[in-house]
Amino acid sequence: MNFSLTNLLLILLIAWFAGYFVARLGYPPVLGELAAGMIFGPPLLNLIHPDDGTLVLGKLGVLLMMLFIGMSIKLKDLVRSLRTAIAAALGGFLLPFLLGYLALVGLGYSSSVGLIVGCTITLTALAVVPRMVMDLGLMERRVGQTLIAISLLSVVMTLTGFALVKNIAEMGHVDLPGMALVLGKITLFLLFAVFAGLKLFPLLRPLMLRLKMTTRTAAFAAFILLGLAFAALAEAAGLVFILGAFLAGLFLDPNMIAPGMYPEIMAVKRDVALGFLAPVFFVSAGFAVSFGIFSSNVMLLVAILAAALLGKILGGTLAYLLTRRSWREGLVVGLGMNGRGGVDIVTGGIALAAGLITSEIFTALIFTVFLATLSAPILLKLGAAWLEKRNELFVVESTPAG
Repeated sequence: MNFSLTNLLLILLIAWFAGYFVARLGYPPVLGELAAGMIFGPPLLNLIHPDDGTLVLGKLGVLLMMLFIGMSIKLKDLVRSLRTAIAAALGGFLLPFLLGYLALVGLGYSSSVGLIVGCTITLTALAVVPRMVMDLGLMERRVGQTLIAISLLSVVMTLTGFALVKNIAEMGHVDLPGMALVLGKITLFLLFAVFAGLKLFPLLRPLMLRLKMTTRTAAFAAFILLGLAFAALAEAAGLVFILGAFLAGLFLDPNMIAPGMYPEIMAVKRDVALGFLAPVFFVSAGFAVSFGIFSSNVMLLVAILAAALLGKILGGTLAYLLTRRSWREGLVVGLGMNGRGGVDIVTGGIALAAGLITSEIFTALIFTVFLATLSAPILLKLGAAWLEKRNELFVVESTPAG
């Protein structure tokens, strides 16, 4: 296993200083962490680099971050935002998919390549958007919780769509039995997750009392094991592990453990995830960028970037016209929906490894991910300030967690 402690030390130091500097400017630390990976990593200065250890730690950091974010959201608040989130998520999926497909076909690429690219750029990242919402202080705002609900739905839509278009691209035709199998595995996982969260998780406290596991350490370990179990089940179903970790956190409840422990466990998880492990992932994500595309095929990058950005913004805004909320809030949500990274990089890498897209297209997808993600927190911050000035940055009314 290739793992350098010196490299890890440099990554953490650079992540901390970059995040601190950007935070002092009033923007989310994740913005500085992504930029640090591109500047100090292989794309430019090559002072830090990916290795097996940083990949493992980064993956664990994102898992814990998503578990923490799920625990931070009250299920009732998420359900309250679900109706509007479904409309916006559908708009943010269908329009970028269509624009991406038309852009690639218009540039002379095959229909299968257009399907793969179109599906890849539909993502609103579950690993990035909740972090932006948290860093900007929008967790208790309707815009923030709607964006988190959209990112959850987006991951399911993107991964389901990718599994289907990948099957079509590999088979060269529509394989109905194969598509049915993919949809069946995803549906079973989601049904089991809801059943386990609502029916089995409440049994945790009686079980821990019976086993005399009443300490904070035992409860902390139990929560992490549940997050890991859900993450593993999500991967087995063909989904991304962060979706499983998020769902596990969403169903965890203060009443499952002894009174007073839940806030303490939340504080520890936040410190470990956001203060130590998750920055490793976001810095490492910047290592994949290559600047050569600006001289080889800049039109490809412009086409994919325009389809991705405009598709999300217009898709989210137009979807809001179907609800009772204002178009201004829809526009701000559409801006925030451009937070990307993680899943789209994974799906692009899978398509590249399978020979479904070229390395040039993959590089364009990577740049689209980073440029969109770098712009999203800035635009979301400006949009939130605009809504607040108009008294339309609504607070979600809910009862506090116990």
